[in-house]
Amino acid sequence: MRWFLEEYLPRHRGASPHTISSYRTAFRQFLRFLNQSQGNRQAKSLRLLDLEPSLVLRFLSWLESPSGGAVSAATRNLRLAALRSFFHFLELYDPSENQARWQRLRLLPAKRQIRPQVDYLERAEMEQVFAQIRAHTPEGFRDLVLLALLYNTGARAAEVAGVRCTDLILAPSAQVRLLGKGRSTRTCPLWQLTLTLLLRYIKEFRRAPKSPDETRLFINQRGQPLTRFGIARVVAKYLALAAQHLPSLQNKRLSVHSFRHSTAIHLIEGGAEIHVVRTWLGHRSVRSTDRYLEMNLDAKRDLLTRFMPPTSLVDAAEGQSTGSSDSISNWLDQL
Repeated sequence: MRWFLEEYLPRHRGASPHTISSYRTAFRQFLRFLNQSQGNRQAKSLRLLDLEPSLVLRFLSWLESPSGGAVSAATRNLRLAALRSFFHFLELYDPSENQARWQRLRLLPAKRQIRPQVDYLERAEMEQVFAQIRAHTPEGFRDLVLLALLYNTGARAAEVAGVRCTDLILAPSAQVRLLGKGRSTRTCPLWQLTLTLLLRYIKEFRRAPKSPDETRLFINQRGQPLTRFGIARVVAKYLALAAQHLPSLQNKRLSVHSFRHSTAIHLIEGGAEIHVVRTWLGHRSVRSTDRYLEMNLDAKRDLLTRFMPPTSLVDAAEGQSTGSSDSISNWLDQL
């Protein structure tokens, strides 16, 4: 397992540190499950050849139980993906007599999951979030620039955490280089205002990192690079403050990823083609971007104005009779 995590994934597969960290978490949880279900001594004596599909399925069920953290189906599938990658590795490198075993384990199916409703910030709500930042303080100015970059680019928290000062491109136009999932890179245009804020932040407010060789853009109070978890906490802070002023925010499930959703929706509302939004966000599949068309309520409302209801419904709403033609004749006879 150590060679799989430390050699095979980074050197032979080119897996990102985030992927490797996620896989480590899956193995830690699997070992914790074995300790709880079989006892510490028996778990330590367990061999790879003792693994059976039934044991892995019990682990996946345990993950969704309270003792395993009651994770979502999406997280359960992520843990399974880590194990399946390991079984595929064993299938490649283990003696041929065990091939069938690793293949059976590798073919365990993912669980179908219900796609949750995705909440995003309306433009007025986004304005309220930015209004909560005290930009006259060093920490507040950093947070202002951080949220501006998240909204401008629609980048993931991990992508923004990885931005280095050298990733800012000043000419011929303002851009930032982002390292996304699967180590794919993309370049995203910046508002001139965003670039101005970034340059002022670097010149006046960026903390000196502990390591003189550290070039990552956002630095925390300890002189370390701001992580994606730190970015999530910063965003959560201002979302909570904004919710005190806007009741509409109190009923939404919002997070740092909501900035990404908001950027996509606002791009579509601004007339951007779906394939442009796809490349802007760095989606590999257009299906990931299609859901933003479904979420665009303004477009749906515009269509609704051209999709007229039946006349009888209009009459009923206005208090007019919707009875049969015979009842109308009777009414006319009584005049």
